[in-house]
Amino acid sequence: MSFSSNKAASCHSIIALTVALMSVLFAPQALQAEAPGLARAVTVDIGPQKVSTALIELSHQAAVQVLMPGLVADQQNTKGVRGTMSVQQALSKLLKGTTLRYRAVGENVIGIEAGAEDASPAAKADADRTARLSAADSASKMQRIALAPVAEEAANDEKAKRSAATESTAPDSSGIPEILVKGARSSNTDIRRTEDDVQPYVVFDAEEISRSMVPDLETFLRTRLPMNQSHGSNGQNTIGVRGNESTIDLRGLGADQTLILVNGRRMPGVATPVDFYQPDINGIPLSAVERIEILPSTAGGIYGGGATGGVVNIILKRDYNDLELTARYDGTFAGGGAQRRLDATAGFTLEGGRTNVMLTASYRDGNPLYMGDRDFAARSRALQEENNHAAIIASTNPVHGYTTNIRSANGSNLVLKPIAPGGAERPLNSPIASVPIGYAGPDSDNGAALLGTADHYNLALADDVLGNQYSLLSTPSVRSLQLSVRREFTDRIEAFVDAARYDNRSVRMGS
Repeated sequence: MSFSSNKAASCHSIIALTVALMSVLFAPQALQAEAPGLARAVTVDIGPQKVSTALIELSHQAAVQVLMPGLVADQQNTKGVRGTMSVQQALSKLLKGTTLRYRAVGENVIGIEAGAEDASPAAKADADRTARLSAADSASKMQRIALAPVAEEAANDEKAKRSAATESTAPDSSGIPEILVKGARSSNTDIRRTEDDVQPYVVFDAEEISRSMVPDLETFLRTRLPMNQSHGSNGQNTIGVRGNESTIDLRGLGADQTLILVNGRRMPGVATPVDFYQPDINGIPLSAVERIEILPSTAGGIYGGGATGGVVNIILKRDYNDLELTARYDGTFAGGGAQRRLDATAGFTLEGGRTNVMLTASYRDGNPLYMGDRDFAARSRALQEENNHAAIIASTNPVHGYTTNIRSANGSNLVLKPIAPGGAERPLNSPIASVPIGYAGPDSDNGAALLGTADHYNLALADDVLGNQYSLLSTPSVRSLQLSVRREFTDRIEAFVDAARYDNRSVRMGS
């Protein structure tokens, strides 16, 4: 019994809310003051038929929303209306001779209710009865629309009571306002993002990129974006196979979970003999970039796979009307590793102002930086020899030096065998030794020079790709050319052609 009582209380609350909604919906209003859109001219063509279907046709032809009591409207007919007139004139003609009248509910929203003053005497005699039916019918329908999931049982009870009182069938759904939901396929690529966007975007503009004096976009994002966990470039990786290609790793989830876009569209990845990798952005000319929008949060729900770490969207310039030349040189006083870059961007608009052409070209190269250009390796070997000579002797592999270094296969001390028959062996008292520079062999001095190098390696760097000619950095060679043509036909229709060629090569000596 307690449960039934609670249900009844809920039902009363629903009915009270519905009545309140209807009283607001159909409260008297000044048509011109509240809904000036109903005074606009429209062209309508509605033939004789039921008032309910005629009002639905009017809602389509005049682009208005109509709320009406279905039972009353279904029982009456209209002579129709044709021609060009205001919305309110069309409504007046449609409802002429019926017991219905209209009121403005809001801008382009019309409410239909019973009680027209110009109705016939017979119609006026039935006005009270139809008005009561209309109110009950409208309340029930408003209840079903707004609160159907919560009060389905209460609506059924109300419909049963109304059917018993009027001894008529339940009304159909022709009086329910028609709601059209129209979707559009769009990735919102042209929406300009800001730091104040709903999502936490980070935005860099062309001026900031130009002031940074970086050689490429990868370096810019590595030094300016804290969320980028790629602390070094592929050019610094002495054992990698990717050379000068870029790597962006947002939030440390891996480069394969950071999506790279150009103008909102995916770039093709880089294929190597080992695997497919993230698209390379180092070939994009810096002068062609308008801004960079970074979403450093999970965006898989928006862009699909590969965007768990975030998204980097590189927006290129458009509608550009200028000529810009930029030359850049980077070098060090210690020598080696110098880099040069030349960028050119030109754009113009054809006669009529609707067609824009932009051409961008970029060239970058550099000098190699070898191990012999710096003393890092030589100083490291000298410190180890001075402070931990035992570790050098204990190593199973001889150090690669400027001349041949020798070590016994089993770690035992080396022994110099006699050259002449019957001669005595001479121990070197060490498992290691080295061949002196320019040594002609034991026959020249009976092995005396080898005795002098016993217990020491030649730790000077060899003049080969494992020594002085070993590359510390990849030597870049980047060429890029991009052409963009855009034609604007109307404010909503535009055609464009983007063509680009990026050539990113690198050279590295060593393993």
